[in-house]
Amino acid sequence: MGLSQMREAAVRMQAHLLVIYNINSDIFEEYRLFKENQVKAFSTCEVAILDTKTGILPYTNVLTRKLLIDANSSDADMSETRKRAEIEVSKDCLNELGLSISDYFNEI
Repeated sequence: MGLSQMREAAVRMQAHLLVIYNINSDIFEEYRLFKENQVKAFSTCEVAILDTKTGILPYTNVLTRKLLIDANSSDADMSETRKRAEIEVSKDCLNELGLSISDYFNEI
């Protein structure tokens, strides 16, 4: 969906602001012989706030977070560990973006 289509949809819903975000994740595994395996996850979150009346982007931000976790005995296999790492790092990144948006609006 293009920016103009998103703006048109927001105007039809009578929204004054539109929050657009994107999350990209990368996961790397480290297999260890005598210790628990580890998973390193990176998440890059992009956010933009669109003013639907003027069509400008008054706020944009990009954050990258990383997380290193060990495999748990409760994980059935490494795919569950990878998914858990991806969810945790994305949640951390989105939480930080939410705080930065809140700080931006408090400054205004």
